[in-house]
Amino acid sequence: MKRIQAINLKNFFLLSVSIFSFFIFTLFVQANEKPSQSPRIVLDKIIATVNKSLIFESTLNQKMKQTLYSKNIPTPQLRKKILELLIDEKIQLTRAENYRIRIPKADLKAAIDQLIKNSKMSKKEFIAQLESDNMSFKYFKEQVNNELIINQLRYLEIPPTINITSKEIDQFLDVSDQFNTTEYQFGHILIEVSETASKEEEQLLQEKIQTIFKKLEKNPEKFQTFAKEHSQSLSAKNGGVLGFRTRKNLPEHFEKFSNILKKGEISKPFHAVNGFHILKLIDIKETVQNTVNLYHVRQIMISPNHIKTAAEAKADIYSIYKKLNNKADFSKLATQYSNDAKSTFQGGDIGWLDLALVHKDMAKMIKASTKIKHTKPFQIENDWYILQVLDQTKKNITQDVRREQARNILTQEAFLKKIPNWINNLKAKSYIKIFDF
Repeated sequence: MKRIQAINLKNFFLLSVSIFSFFIFTLFVQANEKPSQSPRIVLDKIIATVNKSLIFESTLNQKMKQTLYSKNIPTPQLRKKILELLIDEKIQLTRAENYRIRIPKADLKAAIDQLIKNSKMSKKEFIAQLESDNMSFKYFKEQVNNELIINQLRYLEIPPTINITSKEIDQFLDVSDQFNTTEYQFGHILIEVSETASKEEEQLLQEKIQTIFKKLEKNPEKFQTFAKEHSQSLSAKNGGVLGFRTRKNLPEHFEKFSNILKKGEISKPFHAVNGFHILKLIDIKETVQNTVNLYHVRQIMISPNHIKTAAEAKADIYSIYKKLNNKADFSKLATQYSNDAKSTFQGGDIGWLDLALVHKDMAKMIKASTKIKHTKPFQIENDWYILQVLDQTKKNITQDVRREQARNILTQEAFLKKIPNWINNLKAKSYIKIFDF
């Protein structure tokens, strides 16, 4: 949702997705109080119908008063633009009725409180600003509620049509400085070729770099020695070792090798810029590290069913617990008694678990348990469990986190791009009629 600043509250309601509750003012006027004359009824003018809903001229006029654009755009054009927005909003709200979308009062209050906070005004000042823009606080709440409904509708219908491929993520990560936190350390051997060198001289230098490369193939561990002996780069005295650099800070002719070479590998000789080069990818490190604790777990699960009562399930799990305390084999008991179909025939083995992805009570028991020793029986909803932690480790998930963040950014970009076409598709399926106004 766009932030509402004091200076653009009007723009917010032109551009935000909202629809207005319609109303009719009826005025009965008796002419000269003559009983024979019928009362004259003045109705609000209908300017458009959208499916079974109506849009009234009073709604349009009210919206006109709330926009700063009226000072910059000719009135006929502005009225047409606002009517288009009203139609779009009405179509979306009608569509939302199919899902029976309702916004809880607490969510609506939280959204309004955040908008007031973003405006850097007190609630009293905020309401005063609304009133200066010809808008009551009650009406404002209705518009926020409508916008929240439409946002929910969009997130129900648009994301399933978005497919972000691994290739798109790779391409995004390659060019995005935001995620460019990997640093590479290269070793470098340079045989310079002057601009005035003849073809024969260049050929001799090429043969020299090839000779060095053949020696490196047999003795890759001597890269730094060969760099000190033969390289003409500034890093030669350091054995050709360069400092850690992110991809964007690497020389252009080095950059592609950050993708091609694996740690410890040596490139074939290549010609670039000022001579012949050989590179070695010495090391790779992440300036930002994301790690997670993983636990290798077995479980025995006992569940009540149409044959076994809840009390019997509890009695069974404690009977198994007693056997474990008497040094019975966990995997054999899991195979014999556990009701979990997936792990029963693996001796209760449920693999490596990230505690952030399991039930909080199970995570608490896993974290508190001693390696190899089993837990006491505990209950989650109707099921009873005993767990055994076999091992634990840390996993670097930096790349996983980075790819997921990239996927989310690309998904949001695709989502925003799809909104206009999605609205147009809804309009194509709707009955819309605009009257002269």
